[in-house]
Amino acid sequence: ELIAGGDSVEARTLAVAGIFDRLREEARIPMLKGWRDEAWSVKPSFHSEAALVVERAAGPLLGVRAFGCHINGLVSEGGKDRLWVARRAATKQTYPSKLDHMVAGGLSHGEQPTENVIRECWEEARIPPEMSKAARSTGIISYCMVDPTGWGINKDAIFCYDLELDPAFRPVAGDGEVESFDLWDMKDVVDSLIAENDDWKPNVALVIIDMLIRRGHLAPEEAGYGRLARAVRQ
Repeated sequence: ELIAGGDSVEARTLAVAGIFDRLREEARIPMLKGWRDEAWSVKPSFHSEAALVVERAAGPLLGVRAFGCHINGLVSEGGKDRLWVARRAATKQTYPSKLDHMVAGGLSHGEQPTENVIRECWEEARIPPEMSKAARSTGIISYCMVDPTGWGINKDAIFCYDLELDPAFRPVAGDGEVESFDLWDMKDVVDSLIAENDDWKPNVALVIIDMLIRRGHLAPEEAGYGRLARAVRQ
């Protein structure tokens, strides 16, 4: 019997954990090599109760809907917006050296979006809580894609935020996950996305496209407007 200890969240979690522990030891499933010791809730929607809790790396094998927060770090000066862009460390388990948001992170089991924003802002960019609390929620973007390993499905929902930062502020990598931060003009951001040069982490590109449209930086006259707009509207 799969669940010997009863039909509860704890019993289901332990039963499934045992299976994934064994699969990890056998080293036959590529995505389990990226084991993170992070607990993710298995539930149909964010406000639903968790049916069980699984290791983050195993989530795509179950088609688990994952939740995360992405923050557009914006600098507005003289009527002009710029965007802080991070370069992921070459040692990252996923999407090494790709362009990324200044701050982004997955929601652990039981964690609320605002808590995640404040925690990740400090861990990833050394943005203090008194600044990160000003982050403004702008909506949710969801997508479904085959995991890069070819095993499982990434079925994710991202809580999107805009955070206006003082021009004098400089983010500093705090947890070793970021190689560098650079402040980009919006035209350069648009040009890079339209070029389809595979420089960006895919879900980051979606959130940034949404921001560009919302803030009027991506107009219908742009050659790639229709394709980019459909990416976040369908």
